[in-house]
Amino acid sequence: MTMLVLGASIGQAQYYGYRGGFNLANLGADAENNSFRPGFHIGAYYQVTFSDKILFEPELQLSLQGSNSDDDTIDQSITMLNIPLLAKYLVNDELSINAGPYLGLIMGAEAKSDADDFDNKDLFNALDYGLGLGASYELPSGINLSVRYLLGLADISDDESGTETVIVDNFPIEVEVEKQRITNQVIQFSVGYLINK
Repeated sequence: MTMLVLGASIGQAQYYGYRGGFNLANLGADAENNSFRPGFHIGAYYQVTFSDKILFEPELQLSLQGSNSDDDTIDQSITMLNIPLLAKYLVNDELSINAGPYLGLIMGAEAKSDADDFDNKDLFNALDYGLGLGASYELPSGINLSVRYLLGLADISDDESGTETVIVDNFPIEVEVEKQRITNQVIQFSVGYLINK
C-alpha cells in the first residue's frame, strides 16, 4: 500500500517557485476607526499537479499586515508568517482560480505613532487562520500575476472581557467590558515565477 501511495506521488508533476508583492491590509470584526495599511509579502510555494485541471499549492509567506487609524493617531503593524494551502482550478492554460484555508503565525506587532513606536505583540494571540480566495494568470515563461484575498476567521485579540472602573458623578463604579474581537484581512497583489516548469 505504501508503495502505491509513493508511486502515485512520484507520478504527479511537482514544481516550485517564488512570489512577492503588495499588500492592502486591515483589521476587521470589532476593530473601529481604521483603514487599509499598505505593506508587502514575499514567499515560496510548491505546486503539485493532480490532473489537467486541479493543482495543490502550499505556500510559506512572510507578510506585513495590520491597519492604519482613520485619525492618524496610532497605526498597527503586524508581521505574519502565513501558510496558504490552496487548491487551484485551471480555467485554461493561463488563467486559474484558487481557494482554500490558510494558517498564520503572528511573529511581531508594533503600534506606531508620531511620538513613539512600541511593541504590543502581547495584545495578540499567536495563531491566525482563515480562508483564501484568488486568481492567477501565468505566462508560458513561468512568470505569473495573481490577486488574493485572505479573510481571517480567528480572533487574534488577546483581550479578555471583564470589568473596569469608571468615574460617574465623582464616584468610582465597576462596569462590564465586552471582549473585542479582531480579525485579519488582507488583499495581495503578487508577481511570481515558477522555476522548473
